[in-house]
Amino acid sequence: MVPGWSCLCYRHTFRGTKGRLTSLTFYLSRLEPITRLFHMDLSSRFSAALAAISPELVAEDNYCALTVDARLVLHVALDDHSGAVIVWSNFPLLPVTPALQKRLLHANYFWQGTGGSSWSLDPNTDTPMLAERLSTQQWDSPALDELLQRFADRAMAWQTELGDTAEESAAAEHSSAGSFSSESFGNPFLRA
Repeated sequence: MVPGWSCLCYRHTFRGTKGRLTSLTFYLSRLEPITRLFHMDLSSRFSAALAAISPELVAEDNYCALTVDARLVLHVALDDHSGAVIVWSNFPLLPVTPALQKRLLHANYFWQGTGGSSWSLDPNTDTPMLAERLSTQQWDSPALDELLQRFADRAMAWQTELGDTAEESAAAEHSSAGSFSSESFGNPFLRA
């Protein structure tokens, strides 16, 4: 096979005339331009969803960071591989102790303490982070706006509960805000 060439097969089955099942098969070769077009469409959709929430929300390389009430930084990114939108907040000033790890895992238990989000540790820095994901079908602008509001409320409640110093945490977050890479999502977030 020629490098860069591949075969994509799409089969559509439907009831034709006279009630018989009919199957159409479409073959496309050279996936690269089609993949790029698909991602550009997702990128445009992501940018439009952010802009519909607020004109100040601008995605660069499918990533946007915003500060909420000067105490919390929310990271919003489009995962190129799955088409999902990931929202997360880091808690860099929390000391990672066995007691904290246990508490966060208990919160992850059937997502009862996290409201659908997941706690995890950044594998590079061991920083606790709260994250949530919206699939491609779920992140139109009203759903994304609702997710951001709900997630910000939840993250601020956790900040207060865990005693994370809000202003210092936001300052520490701003220093690392530009470090997003789509490779971050190579491994799915684990839920306990």
